[in-house]
Amino acid sequence: MTSLHTAAATDRAMGDDRSTAQLVADHFVARLTGQVTAARTPVAVNLVVSAETLLGGDDEPADLTGPGGVHGPVPASVARGLVHASPEQATRVRRLFRLEDTDHLVAMDSVSRTFDGLLKDFITLRDQICRTAWCNARIRTTDHVTAAAEGGPTSAANGQGLCEDCNLTKETPGWRHTVTSGPLEPHHVQITTPTGHTHHSRAPDPPRARADWIQIEPGRWILAA
Repeated sequence: MTSLHTAAATDRAMGDDRSTAQLVADHFVARLTGQVTAARTPVAVNLVVSAETLLGGDDEPADLTGPGGVHGPVPASVARGLVHASPEQATRVRRLFRLEDTDHLVAMDSVSRTFDGLLKDFITLRDQICRTAWCNARIRTTDHVTAAAEGGPTSAANGQGLCEDCNLTKETPGWRHTVTSGPLEPHHVQITTPTGHTHHSRAPDPPRARADWIQIEPGRWILAA
């Protein structure tokens, strides 16, 4: 802590108008994460908001919650703004279930609807490029094959890597993606277009196993027949 306070004092002496506490916190984050600024550091802000308010059909305030309980109401317009205000880190939405008669919360989605972490990395490594047939664009988003709104789980089997254009096209009327492979088979998706045509997308094969290669001399390998 001494070095943090020393760095903060130096900044203050050079004219930085942040408080000592702010400078100490910023130096701590920079040393811990390696980032000079924390623009890409995810921050969890828990808002409990009704679906009507979230979609703009009501103005009932949201509740700002945390480990210490409810910290106070948040105006509906501010809550909706927070949901859309994070372009660097995707907003995650979990459903909370309540009893109709009492409005008491009784359950919550066990997983987020957003692909992230190791699951997102796995799908990107598995698919390599956009999964739409004949599209070789880079993967920009990890998408549900069967939409979450239709009951599709956030899982490796129901996930696919898509480019931005194909992800938007998939949501237009008439397009449908369906997983047709089993859990132990290469990942396979059937794509149905608005004209009724079907196309098939199979995840690329990974590099062949080392057992398929034969070392003929140190440093030289040939592929087995």
